[in-house]
Amino acid sequence: MRASLLVVVVAALTACAEPASTPAPAIPEGTSAVDSTVADTPSPVPAFHGTGVNWKIDLQADRGARHEARLYESGHWTNANLVLDRGAPGDAASQFDFHGTWYLPAGDTPLQVQMQRGACRDVSGRRRAWSVRVVAADVAELHGCGEIAPH
Repeated sequence: MRASLLVVVVAALTACAEPASTPAPAIPEGTSAVDSTVADTPSPVPAFHGTGVNWKIDLQADRGARHEARLYESGHWTNANLVLDRGAPGDAASQFDFHGTWYLPAGDTPLQVQMQRGACRDVSGRRRAWSVRVVAADVAELHGCGEIAPH
């Protein structure tokens, strides 16, 4: 009888114990810890449209800090994937820096996009709230103006 009671008590205590916690998922190869920690946080730059002399860029938030970009330059549209590096959450931020990969016909290349809050006149003479700079290896640096837009 005592042995049976002991088995019942041990079984009841085991059922009440907290389940073992599952380890956090591993960070996928090819991404950084920054990517994973901000993946679900809404981007302070949900969308952006910028223009310069003979070029334009459109950014669209994909997942949190991740953004898809389309860049028109030299008469062609190309694509890029970017990750927001820094910038305070909300509209109070004055600078946003992105890094990623620009998919060019001649081969993929690292790409940096920097947005700085401040009065800027675009190629048509319109005042814009943001200046934008695009930097990639073996490509002339691009400068222009643009606006952050909601999704």
